[in-house]
Order: sequence, then C-alpha cells, then structure tokens
Amino acid sequence: MEQSYDLKEVGKRIRKIRISLGLSMEEFAKKIDEKAKSGTVSNWETGKNLPNNERLKKIADLGNINVEYLLSGNPFDNLSIEEQNKFIESQVESYLLAEFKEKHYPQLESFLEVPGNFYVNQYKLNSEDKKLLYNVAMALFGDREKNYPSDEQIKKEHEEVLHHIAQQRKS
Repeated sequence: MEQSYDLKEVGKRIRKIRISLGLSMEEFAKKIDEKAKSGTVSNWETGKNLPNNERLKKIADLGNINVEYLLSGNPFDNLSIEEQNKFIESQVESYLLAEFKEKHYPQLESFLEVPGNFYVNQYKLNSEDKKLLYNVAMALFGDREKNYPSDEQIKKEHEEVLHHIAQQRKS
C-alpha cells in the first residue's frame, strides 16, 4: 500500500536543505543528478511532484536526514531504530515514574482535582467543600518548611521498588 505525502511540505523540506547548503536551484540540481535542471528542483520545492527514489536518497543525504523524514516531516522518522527504542523507553520510564509519584506522593491539590467522589467521615464533599478543605489545609500547613522529596529521591525509591519486584519474580 503506497503512502501519500503532502507534496508542498516535502517541497518545503527540500527547499530548506537547498538553502541551508547555500545553493541555487541549478547548483542543487547538479548535485542531485546530471539530468536534473533548476525547473525540476522548482517543481519539487513547489510540490508539483516528488523526486524519484534515487533522487530522494541523494537529497536526504545532502540534508543529513533519512528519506522517511524528508517525506513525512515526522522527527521520529529521522531516528535510527536504536534511537527510537531509547526514546520510547524513556517515555515509558517517565510515565511510570509519574504514576509512582502520583500514587506514593500525592499532593492535596491533585487529589482534590480528581473527578469522582471524595468523602470525609462518610460525608460526600461537593466542589465548595473541597475548596474549603484545601483552604483549611493551606492555613494549617502553608507556612511550614517544605519536606516533599526531590525528583531524584523519588526516582531512587522507584528504582528500588522495581528492583525488589524483579528479585521477587526470580524467586
């Protein structure tokens, strides 16, 4: 199944490469292919048509990018498989750490913003009650010295929990 690309956007990326190299359309055409002319480059840059695969590869090489990125404009496509995997892994780690932080170190503000019911002594709080609870808590604790753990401390504890879970699975 052939993928369609926004020819005008591809053209803008080709133009950006040409301009970054400081080349005229004629000079750029000669770097790509002996048969290419400035009109050919103009057609690419204005989105009238796409270069063939061989020319796309040469343009991408000149721009020090992947052909996939040249066509899609998606920065993820300009990463190697290893870089993509590292990126995904870092995103998953960040998400899991944020979830850990939210569950193990909840902030009253976040807790009160969660949709759903919140009860105190079996009394369901409405939005005004939640605001009152927050204001009372701030009046009681607002001036105290902050002792919330740093992100590094939370990350270390999270890693310790993951290590402990891994050890339990091995046994």
